[in-house]
Amino acid sequence: MCLLFLPGAACVWGGEDADLELKVKATFLASFAQFVEWPDAAMGAADAPIIVGVLGDDPFGTYLEQAASRKTANGRKIQVKRFQDAAAAAAGSHILFVGNSERQHLVKVFQELKTKPVLTVADMPNFLKDGGMIRFVIRDERVQLEINAEKAKSNELRISSKLLRLASIVEVPERR
Repeated sequence: MCLLFLPGAACVWGGEDADLELKVKATFLASFAQFVEWPDAAMGAADAPIIVGVLGDDPFGTYLEQAASRKTANGRKIQVKRFQDAAAAAAGSHILFVGNSERQHLVKVFQELKTKPVLTVADMPNFLKDGGMIRFVIRDERVQLEINAEKAKSNELRISSKLLRLASIVEVPERR
């Protein structure tokens, strides 16, 4: 059974539907726009969509577009774009899922995103420690969230308490 209405979202599955994990993550990605505030300057025109970008290999197939087509945030549509270049992704996304193919390039990715108000999301180990904001983790056959709220705040993003309540808050010491 899967409950995908935030808050209280959780998903449990057996081995029957291998794609269910990807569907849940795609739904979370599209839903994050409803629970994050960006600086006005980052949003563009009032009718501009919120862009969910995918950098590198895309594990979602059409699931992300399907989830985005059912969501809006503050009257804005959610649009999906795919990127192979970190600079283009940094300039063209509000939410950015960093694919596992970018694991070896995270330093460069985070250099591009250092001060930009882009919510970064991945499911790779050490993503938060390396500079990411939200990490998908699987615990007890559930997709769960870990959030580095301080990193989001330092990039001028405000994450709603509704989303923070769903997650484990991870404190990451500042790099020197």
